Amino acid sequence: MATIKDVARLAGVSVSTISKYLNGGNVLEENAEAIRKAIAELDYRVNPFARSLKTQRSRSIGILLPDISAPFFGTVVTALDRALREHGYHCIISCYSGNHALERENLRYLISTGIDGLIYIPENLTAEEYYELTANCSIPMVQMDRFIQGISCDAVFSRSTICALTP
Repeated sequence: MATIKDVARLAGVSVSTISKYLNGGNVLEENAEAIRKAIAELDYRVNPFARSLKTQRSRSIGILLPDISAPFFGTVVTALDRALREHGYHCIISCYSGNHALERENLRYLISTGIDGLIYIPENLTAEEYYELTANCSIPMVQMDRFIQGISCDAVFSRSTICALTP
């Protein structure tokens, strides 16, 4: 697999020029053309893990939900994926099938991947469990359609959920 150094060597420019080009910065047109050719010839692909080490951003949002096969959740994930991609993010989707242990495990896993944010449709976790699993973690979270009582974060609810919550 080609590296950014390989592209720089073939294009005859510095690694920083390649980086600037890949991140949307301005480079001389002749350099941009040489970089495009080198990328194509080497079939270079940006390594998102290497990029996230440098930037401390993965451009990934975790989506943790009970069941993607349910029509409601499938529609939600499709809309989220479209909106997030428009802003340069990718989705990492994880389902826990209503299984409490799997919900805990998947939450722990998503956090460990270095996601930039979490959209979470909770089912079985208590606030204590959530805080235990997310200790020392500063990932922004939005609870969706359901909520864990005692967690302070943004939340988005469907109309039917709001009606069920209001006395």
